[in-house]
Amino acid sequence: MASQMAEDLPLSIEAQSGWGDADCAAPEGAIGAHGIHLSTRAGGRQQLLVVNHVGREAVEFIELKPAGDSWVGIWRGCVQQSGAGRFNDVAAIPQGGFVATVMFESTSMAPPLPLDQLLDGRDTGYLMRWVPGQTLRKVVGSEAPFPNGVQVSNDGRYAWFAAWSAMEIRQFDLHQQRLLTRVPVGYLVDNLSRSAEGHLLGAGIIDAKVFSHCFSNHLEHCPSGFKVSVLNTDTLEQQVLFEGGVKVLAGASVAVEVGDEVYVGAYTGDRLLRLVGGRLDKR
Repeated sequence: MASQMAEDLPLSIEAQSGWGDADCAAPEGAIGAHGIHLSTRAGGRQQLLVVNHVGREAVEFIELKPAGDSWVGIWRGCVQQSGAGRFNDVAAIPQGGFVATVMFESTSMAPPLPLDQLLDGRDTGYLMRWVPGQTLRKVVGSEAPFPNGVQVSNDGRYAWFAAWSAMEIRQFDLHQQRLLTRVPVGYLVDNLSRSAEGHLLGAGIIDAKVFSHCFSNHLEHCPSGFKVSVLNTDTLEQQVLFEGGVKVLAGASVAVEVGDEVYVGAYTGDRLLRLVGGRLDKR
């Protein structure tokens, strides 16, 4: 990746009906992105949902448009959190809505509980759902230990989300409002993405104690082992694609399939890993 370049996405403000809550105003400053989700809306337009913690707690709706050999973003709308829930990730659902994970409740991004209690596997958060014409609502029965990354089935019925501190991926039926499946994965699975076959790619660090030490001591570079895995959502079989040691990538938190390769990103630093055939590409 040494030959590749990253640049900021140019963003303009132009609200449009049908993108978020009509009463949600444009952000006054820069967006502090957390979880993101890219999807194609009915009609073919590209929608990027962005969890924003700066200035307010909200999900921002951004349209992506090609511009030459790059892209530009146009802010179209938002849905603002009126309660104390702190979002982590978001995924679009049909008819213009979304499902978001709430990792914990607090009046700020500071954790409301001591870190050891956030990491001990107790329920700290839940799912929230928004559909056009309705208010943002907590999904009854979705409480879980530190809900993190989320993906939704194409029909909008099932939410698959990472229960981070429980080291699980869970399947929740949004129609019946009940938990269907809990899959132990053996590591702190962070974000989730879809493979070309529709299965779930996950990545995350292995040891919660290492994270706790780094977080408590404000260490930006946190040498932590990690795993990258894929979960077959039909059979619930999990395959570990790659396992890295402490000197490979600090804070691994996401894996995304691009063609025949998998790119692994992290919550800290500016590095990516490229996996080819399940192996690290050292070029």
